[in-house]
Amino acid sequence: MKNERTPCRAKFIGNLEPDFTKILIQQMSKYITLETQSTGEMIQAQVYNIFGAPFHSSFCVNIVILTTNSIEAFLESVMKESSNRRLEMLHFIFLEDQSFLQRIWHEKPIKRLKFKTGIVTDSNGLILTQRETAIADSQTPSIQSHLPESCRKWNSIRNQPLSIAIFKMLTYVLVNSEDKPVMGMAYNFIQAVSKLYNVSASIDISLNKFGKSKNGSWEGFTGEVVSGRKDIIAGIGGLPPRFEVLDFTSPIFFASIRTFLSRPRIRVKWQAILYPFDSTVWLMILIFFILSVSLFYIHLNLKRSNDTEPPDKIYLAIIIPFSALIQASPGIPHRARFFTVITIFYALIVGQFYCSNLISFLTFPEPEVIPRSFEDLSNRNDYTIYIMSLGGLSTDTFFNETKIKTYVKIRERMIKQKDFLKCAEFAVLSPKTVCIGYPELLVPMIAMNFTLHSAFNPLRTTPPCLSFPVNIVLQKNSKHFESVNSIVGWAIDTGHFTKWWHMTLDYLKTTGSKWLKHRRNGKTFQKLRKLSEEFQHHDTKPFGVKHFVLCFSSVLVGEVLASIIWFCEIIVSYLKDHPLKFLLCGV
Repeated sequence: MKNERTPCRAKFIGNLEPDFTKILIQQMSKYITLETQSTGEMIQAQVYNIFGAPFHSSFCVNIVILTTNSIEAFLESVMKESSNRRLEMLHFIFLEDQSFLQRIWHEKPIKRLKFKTGIVTDSNGLILTQRETAIADSQTPSIQSHLPESCRKWNSIRNQPLSIAIFKMLTYVLVNSEDKPVMGMAYNFIQAVSKLYNVSASIDISLNKFGKSKNGSWEGFTGEVVSGRKDIIAGIGGLPPRFEVLDFTSPIFFASIRTFLSRPRIRVKWQAILYPFDSTVWLMILIFFILSVSLFYIHLNLKRSNDTEPPDKIYLAIIIPFSALIQASPGIPHRARFFTVITIFYALIVGQFYCSNLISFLTFPEPEVIPRSFEDLSNRNDYTIYIMSLGGLSTDTFFNETKIKTYVKIRERMIKQKDFLKCAEFAVLSPKTVCIGYPELLVPMIAMNFTLHSAFNPLRTTPPCLSFPVNIVLQKNSKHFESVNSIVGWAIDTGHFTKWWHMTLDYLKTTGSKWLKHRRNGKTFQKLRKLSEEFQHHDTKPFGVKHFVLCFSSVLVGEVLASIIWFCEIIVSYLKDHPLKFLLCGV
């Protein structure tokens, strides 16, 4: 059990024997939260709350397995409590007689536990105990008369000076106008650890290379940790080449390589006037129109003694079915009335369907088709591809070494961009442009520079092509590794890294929105407002000229043709009236 104040909790499983549990509860209730599984009731006491840890976090749990009549049931309880959990955060306490404990001590479910203590119930004061390292106990179980001091692995950094490196990225640390750190996922973690364990942290914030030089030595912060000049890097990707020279803690989050591109533009095309019917229906309408013209012409040419012969039979044969389709009302000859009624009924049904569906296409136009994956992007040659590039980044490593056809095609077209903000700007404001990079870097940049309001995100993203863990790293075989790893695991389990990430994003969005609104006349603000109105308009808007391009175009073309024909008629008429003058001018 932990002897210092701690956010650990105790969980009792099995038959609650008053003689043994009363003493344990009295001792533990001063420091920890108690939970009894057998009755379902919760006994809580005041807890010294490190980092604001919840009472029932998975960090540092003392699991007390009480007496039972079955070895199988005993081992089953152990397996259930230890499966899918961080074993360095669990301390198992077994209450049984000496022979029982010695029988189960070398069973696989018990051997895999890192911290376990057996309290012998048939010999007062005797304890069978084993811990993970020799710091607290021997590796072999031994009988002793007192509970040993617990091994607090994070004690190695208490009151120690540490040189810590943080990459100057918005995910890890934010700096103010004076270049002093304010907040960030990694910076908040270091500050909290420094305060709680009295660590004298010397923090170096910079953005330098990550990889190896040509001579094989590591560059930047990585090289400084390898050589011992730095103790910790607070946040770097866990890539295989780095495992050779660094020790990685549990992942604080998982980074990924994704494609960022502007949302699909929603624009009304002039072809929308044809969208209400598919090609088959339009073909059928054309066929029926041609057949109707033929039947009307035949009908109008039939010899009937009691009916006058209509003039312009060809014109009437064309205009009557066409007028029915557009719901016009031309004069109809008596001899064609019956067939016209049938045509009007057909045209009425077709026209109603067309008009009702046309409004849908004009009001809710289909967005443009954008790439939804890296494979789609590799086949879209109309897109410009930028990639966030900095020596040693996993994007460079992945695209330089991959042999997958999809990514090879992208590599041949991509433009390396060392200015990450420019990469994001191209993706947001330029049509048919993408930026390949990390959400953990791009999302904060977008929040800080392109937040018109918090509800609108100007970019879409694709599924990742590569994911990898981001860890706190130390020098190989560092004496502080166990301490830092335990603290990182605790912060992960309690959700503090997620909390710090959202705090950083909220701060960036608030600051970025205020900054952008002070530049209302700038191009960036105007373009973002236009995008926002396009994707999030709620007011009813009138139809514009763009909705009727084909209609106005047909009228304009008709007027031009009519004017040309009218001009030609004037010339022909003039030549007929003055043939002699024309001949004399020619001579």
